[in-house]
Amino acid sequence: MMTTWLKYTWFILPLLIAGCAQTVTRVDDLQPAGYLSDERLNESSGLIKSRQYDNVFWTHNDSGDTTQLFAITAEGQTIRHYFVQNARNVDWEDIALDEENNLYLADVGNNRQTRTDLKIYKIPEPNPTDPTSVARATEMVMVTYPDGNFDCEGIFWRQGQLYLITKAWEGETQLYRLPQWMNGTQQTLERIGKLNIKGLVTATDYSPANHLLAVLAYRTLWIYTDDIFENPEVEPLHTIVLALKQNEAICWDGDVLRVTNEQRDMYEIPPSIWQEQTEWLPPRPEIELPRLKSVQLDGKLTEWTSTYQLPLDTYAEVDLPDAHLYAGWQPAGLYIAAEVPVDSMQFAPRDQFYQGDCLMLMLDIQNEKKQWFTPDTYHFWFAFDDSTHQPYAGRWKHDGDQQEASRFNLPEIEVAGTTGANRYQLEAFIPANVLGQEQFSPSTAFGGNVQIWVPSTGAEYTWGYSTKEYYSFDKPYLWGTIRLKK
Repeated sequence: MMTTWLKYTWFILPLLIAGCAQTVTRVDDLQPAGYLSDERLNESSGLIKSRQYDNVFWTHNDSGDTTQLFAITAEGQTIRHYFVQNARNVDWEDIALDEENNLYLADVGNNRQTRTDLKIYKIPEPNPTDPTSVARATEMVMVTYPDGNFDCEGIFWRQGQLYLITKAWEGETQLYRLPQWMNGTQQTLERIGKLNIKGLVTATDYSPANHLLAVLAYRTLWIYTDDIFENPEVEPLHTIVLALKQNEAICWDGDVLRVTNEQRDMYEIPPSIWQEQTEWLPPRPEIELPRLKSVQLDGKLTEWTSTYQLPLDTYAEVDLPDAHLYAGWQPAGLYIAAEVPVDSMQFAPRDQFYQGDCLMLMLDIQNEKKQWFTPDTYHFWFAFDDSTHQPYAGRWKHDGDQQEASRFNLPEIEVAGTTGANRYQLEAFIPANVLGQEQFSPSTAFGGNVQIWVPSTGAEYTWGYSTKEYYSFDKPYLWGTIRLKK
């Protein structure tokens, strides 16, 4: 079911960028090279190029399908369609090919991270030009992780072994290796290490000719050299932001990369794109924050005028009245306030605040524009308690900041708010000492990002989909700059 949701943000970037922020290529105008016109192929989830047969690519559907396997052209036309014998599709996510022309279908999708039946099937590559050919799984290995239970949508073959890269809904993206292929056994994967990227990996492929690994996410492509197998945290060779909707599958075709998305388009990414590195960063707004004369925190917002209003970008699927965001400062600390239209307030437990109506404030006190959180970066949220409906403040824990764990109540921050039939109002005061400062003074500059969430019927989409994949709440180098005005 599609969930209707609404987000307001003062500075937000609808792209995922990771790796080195200073060498990113952005691709906006790439046109599809083909289209998956076969109605049976409704969600291409894996893609691999045949080495035996010209202009033949193998692909398959995602979970919820039968064991269908498709031989297609680079233009997306179906050459032959198979049902893989001796196999079952619980959640097929990717496909690989070894040096002996065996296909490997990875039934390792695990969105809820509860599966105990993860499998990889080995299938001798059928001849799609032979109408009597069949696709049959002749071998199978069950796999488990040594340190948890993870989702995975990317496998690839390299130098006689299969590798898997996890899809990190939470935590870090990890690289694993299957120690050996032994038919009918259960194998514990070997952990190689974590990758220095932030994103939901949807596909991978390795080029033995170029010694390059392609790692695909919904909106981003990373290219790695073989160094990643010695040091998984090495920076990618190239980072490409792909505005191609929801990318799902990738494979090498010589020096060309081919990508399919959930909208059934096929794209061709030539070397002129993936070999190029250009400096690119989005425009980051700067504002001057006026000094407040006086304010009474009562949740009524009577002192807040347009002088203190911050401009908001609105992302919504329906037309709703505008939200209003205000901010100001005094030497003793920072003030923030919001008036938000809502049809029906959503209250959530404090440890799941992102499933309810809330305001989030990210601050980079040194304005260092680092890639990740540092001891001088802060992630606050303000919401209404699900039992008392009283406003409160919390602070989320990020890798790199100085707190030991997330805090779900910050009595040192004063918060007030009111709720009504079709809107809520909220205001807060953050003392300077909470931000490691004795006091604030004019001309001080720091990085900042403010977000207001208004979920409707499907609160699970607010944090998991929106913030992790498309927006910049955890990347201080993408935040705007706030200067304190006299």
